[in-house]
Amino acid sequence: MASQAASSVALAGSLREAFATTIFIKGWIEGAGARSHPAFKAIPSPDMPDAYPIIPLFGTAKAEMVLPAWPRISQVWFEILQTRIAARFDAVAQDCWRLTLSVFWEFC
Repeated sequence: MASQAASSVALAGSLREAFATTIFIKGWIEGAGARSHPAFKAIPSPDMPDAYPIIPLFGTAKAEMVLPAWPRISQVWFEILQTRIAARFDAVAQDCWRLTLSVFWEFC
């Protein structure tokens, strides 16, 4: 799993480098495109302090979206939920098994 993640990161890095060296991208960044207008500059990050996107964002589209907090459940409620799921599984599993066997015996 770790090697797959490492190869994905390596692939992303090599694609980024290959894409960034194309004439179109270099022309956009170094030419009259990106650096000609300060609003074209991307929000800086530790990895890319000086970045210019191909499609610049303006106004409310430029602000970084903050994701809402992921909903959480307490341990007590989680255990209640697990108990209910197990009870439902026990109730449904027997009927599913019986149905499967009856269909199987019809074709034998």
